[in-house]
Amino acid sequence: MNSLLLREVAPRDGLQAEPVILDVDSRVQFCLELIAAGCRFIEVGAFVRSDKVPSMASSAEVCAQVQHAAADEVTVSALVPNGRGLVEARTAGLRHVALVAALSDPLARANLGRDAETSLREALKLASECLESRIACRLYLSASFHCPFLGDVPASYLEQALRQAALYPGLEVVISDTTGRASPLEVRRRMKMALDLLPPEQLSCHFHDTWGLGLANAWEAMQLGIERLDASAGGLGGCPYAPGAGGNLATEDLLSIARALRWSHEISPEKLAAAATRICHLLGHPARSRSGSAWLAQTKDAKE
Repeated sequence: MNSLLLREVAPRDGLQAEPVILDVDSRVQFCLELIAAGCRFIEVGAFVRSDKVPSMASSAEVCAQVQHAAADEVTVSALVPNGRGLVEARTAGLRHVALVAALSDPLARANLGRDAETSLREALKLASECLESRIACRLYLSASFHCPFLGDVPASYLEQALRQAALYPGLEVVISDTTGRASPLEVRRRMKMALDLLPPEQLSCHFHDTWGLGLANAWEAMQLGIERLDASAGGLGGCPYAPGAGGNLATEDLLSIARALRWSHEISPEKLAAAATRICHLLGHPARSRSGSAWLAQTKDAKE
């Protein structure tokens, strides 16, 4: 039986583009509710400039509080876009970080201040430093399918990046549909290519649901045996540097797929949907998942 190894990204990727800025206590409480729902991997913040991404200010404090409260089996991670961020993450005591490179020059310059080739080279240099220091890490390959500035990204760009990443055993590589424009057919093609270059335990997928294809794309990846998938409670998310990037694939919906495929996991969909509902109330809008209300209704029915 396959297992869904969820990477819950709502506290970081979900909140980073929200216009409402939550305080530290609200962010920590959200993380703890996700842990209580059974999430065992949570990306809780980002070590970035607060003037650029104000919603991620005080991420060091959020990380410290969540790590203090979380059990040993919970992986607490944060986004680290550069060397300075890695220093801050290590100072905060993190033992897992998420690195990022972009496969198109315009997105790399908008998001990271450098071209695509340099962004990958510097990210892999940080990965090497992390692995040598026994800090686990994953690498987002942004724009693995489509760039908001250039359009479709050639598969050869992804192939070249994967060949370089394959030189770093232990590095988890996240093939990321930053704009949500990937199709199930293209997901199948590119993930098959990825599986020819890396073992499945080193591969993850990160889908956005901008065009309503997040679920279909996740299904295709799961059919190929990809167990590590990013999702965001309530469908929260969007990239502040990628125009038009809508919310992430909702965790509640991914759990519905896992149930349909009979994949095992430790997460309570009802508790997670409740946590998503509460955080979205603070943000001033409803949750964007398709199945969240159904999971909550199931809880209500059980109580009655």
